[in-house]
Amino acid sequence: MTHSVDQDLSSDSPRFLYPSVYVTGLVSLGAVAFNLHVLLHLSIVGFASFLAVVSLTSYLRVARAKLLFIALAFILFAAQEFVILAQVVSIIPADILLFVGGSQLEIGHVLTLLTLGLFSGGLFRNN
Repeated sequence: MTHSVDQDLSSDSPRFLYPSVYVTGLVSLGAVAFNLHVLLHLSIVGFASFLAVVSLTSYLRVARAKLLFIALAFILFAAQEFVILAQVVSIIPADILLFVGGSQLEIGHVLTLLTLGLFSGGLFRNN
């Protein structure tokens, strides 16, 4: 029996997304009593991590390279938001720079470019 990714995701998607909607909703409600900026980044890290697990699970089920690219993009997106969260709460300095070819690059911009590259790799991949 063959499964397509579209069949797997469409049949489970409404029920499958309930936990993330509940968690995001609870985090959003908690934002009223806490720092909204920090909670926003926490919820983005959580949601990106959840989507990374979903896409990795899908990749392991059907072994298509485009799903691997998408999973890696969500992992990198979660890592990027974690770095931004650490900067917001002053765990790490806000001006982390990479020195490439004599130019200074902010780490957040580099991670954004890499994330977009992985998403586009998954989107334009034929298999």
